Amino acid sequence: MSKHKDLIQKMASLESEENPYAIASVFNVQGSSSGKVGDKALFDEKGSRIIGYIGGGCIENRVAATAKETLIDGIPRTVEIDLDSDEMGMGIPCGGYMSV
Repeated sequence: MSKHKDLIQKMASLESEENPYAIASVFNVQGSSSGKVGDKALFDEKGSRIIGYIGGGCIENRVAATAKETLIDGIPRTVEIDLDSDEMGMGIPCGGYMSV
């Protein structure tokens, strides 16, 4: 059985209802990160996570904003996230880097 069965079923539902969504997939992780390669999440046109998991709050917020942009202009994007960066606002360094 598929690890992402619920996500795939939700995608089918969104497609049949003609509701827009963006899929985010973690494809690279270096060092420490709560998101792992292969993790996926769906986002709606408001940037709200519908289903799935790609990492903690700061990671999800960054990807959600990018998903909104992609749903507006249709251009796929890669989000590179430095989890040690002060810009992440985590307060503690995770020591990782991820690509979504």
